[in-house]
Amino acid sequence: MIVRLALVCALVALVIASARTEPLQVSLAQQITSTPTRTATGTATATVTSTITRTTTTTSTPGLATTPSQTATSTPAGPTWTPTITRTPTRTTTPTITPTGTSTRTPTATQTVKPTASPTPSVTPTAVPPLFTTIDSSSVTRSSATISWTTNVPASSQVEYGPLAVGTSRSALDTSLITAHRAVLTGLTPATTYHFRVRGVSAGGGIGVSAESILVTAPAGSGPELADQAVSQVTSTTATVGWATSTGVVAQVEYGSTSDYGMFTLLKVYNSPTQQMALSGLRAGTAYHFRVKAWDGGGFLGASTDRTFRTAQAGTATLVGDQTVQTERFTLPGGQAAAYQYVASQSGQASVVRLYSDAGTTTPVIRVALYSDQDGVPGTILAQGSAPALVPGWISISIPPINLLESTRYWVAVLSPLGSGSLNLRQAAIGGSSITSTQTTLAAFPVTFSVGASAARSPLTVYVQQVPPAVTLTGPVDGSTVSGRVPLSAVVDDDLPLTLLQFFVDGVPVGAPLTAAPYTVTWDSSGWNANVPHAITARAADLMGRSGASGQVSVQVDNGPIISAVALSPGLTATR
Repeated sequence: MIVRLALVCALVALVIASARTEPLQVSLAQQITSTPTRTATGTATATVTSTITRTTTTTSTPGLATTPSQTATSTPAGPTWTPTITRTPTRTTTPTITPTGTSTRTPTATQTVKPTASPTPSVTPTAVPPLFTTIDSSSVTRSSATISWTTNVPASSQVEYGPLAVGTSRSALDTSLITAHRAVLTGLTPATTYHFRVRGVSAGGGIGVSAESILVTAPAGSGPELADQAVSQVTSTTATVGWATSTGVVAQVEYGSTSDYGMFTLLKVYNSPTQQMALSGLRAGTAYHFRVKAWDGGGFLGASTDRTFRTAQAGTATLVGDQTVQTERFTLPGGQAAAYQYVASQSGQASVVRLYSDAGTTTPVIRVALYSDQDGVPGTILAQGSAPALVPGWISISIPPINLLESTRYWVAVLSPLGSGSLNLRQAAIGGSSITSTQTTLAAFPVTFSVGASAARSPLTVYVQQVPPAVTLTGPVDGSTVSGRVPLSAVVDDDLPLTLLQFFVDGVPVGAPLTAAPYTVTWDSSGWNANVPHAITARAADLMGRSGASGQVSVQVDNGPIISAVALSPGLTATR
């Protein structure tokens, strides 16, 4: 009885412990191995066998709540006994087991495989090479040819060419990324077959080379000879190109910012060996390349060599000399003249000479003149003027507008008229070329300068300027308040007729351009903001391409309060 009572107590304790454990979801087939050890009046060992998808070994002192069918055999020995219990439990539910004590579990691990990330490939954009179409040779003379082509993408331009095979020579590389290309080949041999191909590099670095083509230069002696090319009357927007030919009857001028040109005039028929062509629509202060192409009566083409010129600035510009006051003092006696050689720094229309008169000058009148250069001495007189020498310092002397060309030699001559006293000047101690006149009784400049003693005493303290039209606003008054229709007026001081004068309010043109005095227009100020001042200006341009702007006049607009028609009483009418 004692043994049975002990077994029942053990089973009850096992059931109570099992009810306190956390649930463990298992399958119906599971295996549990437990080795309980309990000491009551003896030592009992219990073994429970089951099946589970994972194996757990637990050492604890649990109690099992079941009603087993069991057979117990024990052999007590004194007060200590060891029973042996064999049971086969039957379960119809999913058991929950919470072991107490030290547990050692070896679960079947579920391996989580981290996929190997495919590396992002480093993509290098494909450099698209240009494809070439419409490759053509034109304007072929005995010594030159023009190659033109197009590409499907913007690319640089270059031609490889040679009399036997391409690659012998290359044209200048044009790095501009364009699709319409042009290159002029020069220095070719007459009556020779040339092989050529074009090449280019796209923006992405793709290199393209065309298939090989051929051209044949004209025979020796064919086509007109072109000589004496010269540029004259260069303004900020125009230039005149002249040349001479004995056989050319039809001609045109090619021009552009590079020696590949790109622009050309219309064909013109000539009946004289001295020919010229006017270029228009040019940009101010810009260098241009040009060449003349002419055809003779037989249709053969001749072309000149490449030449360059630079257009004039549109505004004020110093064409010759500078404002440096030299250190050497020089006295020019009455009746004598001295000339100083210069090279024009830029093209333009000279209209003012500014001369430095040193202290001690006694002549009341100073005369200046511009001469061309002829084999290193003053040649033809170009323009002259005079001014009173009242006070020492810079004196402005107006001359008729004369065109000066960049990089061309000129002479600036100074005269102290006979019987009027001496003129004190400033010149360099040593430098360029200067010449005194052999004549000592001059009252005015001779048409041909009389060359006397030469010296290296240049430059003189003098400079020659291009002065644009002087524009002055005469209405309205600066700082005034205006309303309604406002008259705008200006006066212009210029030595040539104007091509236009335009008024502006806050940079917006007002009225049509004016070409003759009186220079006045009407500005309708209604609708303009009354809370801010408005700037009025005027700009003028003359026949030489010179342009000048007026100073700024600021006005305030006040057109009274704006009354809404909705706010008016019935029967009332708003009046501006």
